[in-house]
Amino acid sequence: MYVSAVISAGGAGRRMGGDIPKQFIDVAGKPLLLHTLQKFEDHKSIDEIVVVSPYEYIDTTGEMIKKQGIKKVSKIVPGGAERMDSVAAGLNAVSDNADIILIHDGVRPLVAESDIEAVIEKANETGAAILALPVTDTIKRVEQGAIVNTLNRSILWRAQTPQAFRAEIIKNAYKEAISKGFKATDDAQIVEMTGICVSVIKGAGPNLKVTDKNDLSIVSLLLSGEKL
Repeated sequence: MYVSAVISAGGAGRRMGGDIPKQFIDVAGKPLLLHTLQKFEDHKSIDEIVVVSPYEYIDTTGEMIKKQGIKKVSKIVPGGAERMDSVAAGLNAVSDNADIILIHDGVRPLVAESDIEAVIEKANETGAAILALPVTDTIKRVEQGAIVNTLNRSILWRAQTPQAFRAEIIKNAYKEAISKGFKATDDAQIVEMTGICVSVIKGAGPNLKVTDKNDLSIVSLLLSGEKL
């Protein structure tokens, strides 16, 4: 089984602010993106890594990957205006040998080795699988600053990455979504649109996505080996 990983790091990180995209911020001695890439470089089941980078950071990304000694990166491709555009570019660049394709956020550097393996195995078995965590907070539906109703949290899960798919499933789903102008906030939603069932694996690790400065502070501590 040949497994490709698309690492989506093509965004500008506008919510973080600052002079550079968040995936290139130095954390615990190296850019955040390198911490993420190293997890997939070190994983025995990953055969290939395709990195999606902002166009203006293509050379920078290549240089830091070479300096880090990451060998599994086969291509670095420019991202698009939206996440879907970036992932589509990554999917177009994966090897024709790919049986399973993982898609992972470049700013989720804490993903556990066991979680990567779990979604690969489940996607190979069922065709599509994602990491997720059950919602533990009480969730309110709010409109115009007031609660409309309280949702049943027992059936709600927070989707994470990596999300893994048989290659033909995710490629065909993206082609269909793009042709229809369908917009989604994650890759599983695109596969759901085609009528294919997506399995859910409960995540084992923290797997925090860096969205704002608070997230960055937490991830920095954990990557430095410090306790919260």
